[in-house]
Amino acid sequence: MLKQRKENYEQLNKKLTEGDDKQISTVDEESRLLTVKDNIAEVSYNIQAVSDSKHSLIVEFDTVNESDQHQLSRMACSAMEALGVEEITAEADKGYHVGKQLQECKEKGITTLVAYPERNSRAKQIDPAYYTDKFLYDAANDTYICPQGATLTTNGEWYDKKRKNRTSYQIKRYSTPQCKTCPVKHLCTSAKQGRLIERSQYQEVIDENNKRVDANAALYKKRQQICEHPFGTIKRGWGYNHTLLRGIKKVNAEMAIIFTVYNLRRVITIPGVTELLRRLKKWKPVYYELKSCLIKALYGKENFEVQIRA
Repeated sequence: MLKQRKENYEQLNKKLTEGDDKQISTVDEESRLLTVKDNIAEVSYNIQAVSDSKHSLIVEFDTVNESDQHQLSRMACSAMEALGVEEITAEADKGYHVGKQLQECKEKGITTLVAYPERNSRAKQIDPAYYTDKFLYDAANDTYICPQGATLTTNGEWYDKKRKNRTSYQIKRYSTPQCKTCPVKHLCTSAKQGRLIERSQYQEVIDENNKRVDANAALYKKRQQICEHPFGTIKRGWGYNHTLLRGIKKVNAEMAIIFTVYNLRRVITIPGVTELLRRLKKWKPVYYELKSCLIKALYGKENFEVQIRA
């Protein structure tokens, strides 16, 4: 028994060392260790869903085994295609705040309202009057002007910067020798060399997004009402707080059933059963398949839910 276990662990170790993936799940090969909240991580899948703001219907969804940081542009584009529109406003939480994704959205006609991360503990140690956003960027000269009037310049070189999720982007660095003799240096930085500002290659689109968020605080607050409504109903109301199947394709199929049922239950209350059936008659094959389900959903709730779960 011990010999078999050793051989098994050796094979797993070989996969880790020889393959590109640095994770192996022995329960579900395609699931991964993902951060679900703050510093809490679970071996799971990440369900992506796009909801419309008017009716909280699921417009598009997908099951992935990676973080939110690569999903914004892809999901927003899928939603645009599903809705048949050329422009869309996408609201998302700070987990989606990635410069490259914001840039891709801008290029594809997607207006973003993505919450930006809070300042880290190190940044909070300085006086608020000297936060990075208090330094004015001069695009014509590619320099920053600090609150004391000093000019921070760059050598023009781009440096690679890596995120925690191993994605990378490029930055420029800006500094000034005047920091060393500045009377309020202690309010601005604790670094001996003086204040150093890093500017991302995506800084322009990041600033545009952040300004929109600040200018539309009331609109952004509706995000939770829009995208959390379906998950709240499905997880809390219906009790679907975990999936039953294994493998990313099977889990995605399971979510397709759940989201389809959710949308059906929503449209029953929006236009009403009679109007819904009238519209469905335009697509007769769909109409006859769904007619009995809709009737059960209206008059036999328990039977309908059991049928879907099965």
